[in-house]
Amino acid sequence: MAIDYEAQARAEVAAMEADWQKAWLASDPARITSFFAEDGIAMFTGLTIRGRENILALVEAYCSDPAFSLKFGVERLDMARSCDLAVMVGTFVTQHRPRNIGNYYNDWRNYSHICQGE
Repeated sequence: MAIDYEAQARAEVAAMEADWQKAWLASDPARITSFFAEDGIAMFTGLTIRGRENILALVEAYCSDPAFSLKFGVERLDMARSCDLAVMVGTFVTQHRPRNIGNYYNDWRNYSHICQGE
């Protein structure tokens, strides 16, 4: 029986995305930003933040607001044939003032141990 590496990689990305969303629900800035590369980029409404340390500072500010919450809805997951890049697109809703609804995009690069043969 052939091993379906793409299905395994998709499951791995979905699990990582779910962990990232749980970190947001728990308002855990260190865990949230652990998913970003050191030179990662985060785009928040009206802001583009570069670098994990800068992203951490903004996430800490959001999470310090007791009224803040962020929920995601995944709409699509596309995977490169090589399984070393996955792109996830969906929607988000924040529950603080002002309430914010929008779209998000995550790319997961070089994440998969499955396709890297580890």
